[in-house]
Amino acid sequence: MTDHVRCPICLSTVDWAQAETVTLNADGRPEPLVRLPGEDDVRWNHRRLDAYRLCAGGGEPHVLPGRYGDFGEPLVIGVVGESAAGKSHLLAAMLGMLSDVDRMARLGLVVGGLDLKLHQRYLKDVVRPFLDQGLGLAGTPAQPPEFTDALWIHNSNTGRSFAVAFFDVSGEWLADHDAEVPFLGAVSALVFVVDPTRIRGLTATGGSVTGDPSFGVVLDKIARLRGVDGSQFLPLPAAVVIGKCDLLRHHENLVDRWFQNASPDEELHLATVEEESEDAYAFLSSRDARGWLAPFVRCARSTLHFATATGHKAVEADGVQRSPHGSFAPRRTLKPMLALFAMCGVLGPTDLGQGAAG
Repeated sequence: MTDHVRCPICLSTVDWAQAETVTLNADGRPEPLVRLPGEDDVRWNHRRLDAYRLCAGGGEPHVLPGRYGDFGEPLVIGVVGESAAGKSHLLAAMLGMLSDVDRMARLGLVVGGLDLKLHQRYLKDVVRPFLDQGLGLAGTPAQPPEFTDALWIHNSNTGRSFAVAFFDVSGEWLADHDAEVPFLGAVSALVFVVDPTRIRGLTATGGSVTGDPSFGVVLDKIARLRGVDGSQFLPLPAAVVIGKCDLLRHHENLVDRWFQNASPDEELHLATVEEESEDAYAFLSSRDARGWLAPFVRCARSTLHFATATGHKAVEADGVQRSPHGSFAPRRTLKPMLALFAMCGVLGPTDLGQGAAG
């Protein structure tokens, strides 16, 4: 257990041992949860399954998952990109893969919900409809970032456990609301999602040559928050993911090579991350898309990846976005998250090679 935790909602410091344990009533308001006289450990622990810790800083009282500060400094991961970049689809695919018990066991990881209600609701309402039925997801709301999901991850090889929180961030909100994105002050790692349809001439004649503006907003704000000037790298790892690669792979050789021999097993091995990073860098550079390489240039450690969260462009039927039958196939969505876990120590001392250095 860590002594103090930085709240990603308001950036207040919470004395974790002294923070009040609460539950949420039917109206979503916190109520104290106290141990009853004579209550044994089994019953008390059962009542604490859905407990939270109260944070009284930053205006209205709000809550953090009950075990958020039990495993040392929590890992806070933000997913960043423009509207319609595919952030929500990519994150749902990533978290769906992290819920695969057998695949995680092969890495020595045990993964479960940190906030059980939030995790099960996210799986039920987002991950399963997306992965099981190919249903499209709504874009990230233009509102202050909130927990998308929160996981408990135990590495049986190192004996360490981690609290990991995920934030899906609206690029538009970041640009317009400086004071309302406090989680950037607590962020530990970032996933930047490159939308190839926004790169001029790549999938259409329109687009930009200057990069994703949300990337610059995030990097500049974190630099100011941490007192980093232009001569220093930002002290946090990043994974840059070129998404929607189903639109690229059949006519871009550097992209296609990573899908021709892709397999579920290959995603579990990090030895290829350096080579993939080099190819992704070369691909963006050769297509005049250097603006999307800002995280690689500015972050202390970074990797680059190719992925598709759906395998095929969605079509609309009866007002519902859905991938065509038989074409839905998320691919290479897990490796970027595993690369981040390696850079953050969740996977232990894994060498990602020169391609992991910004």
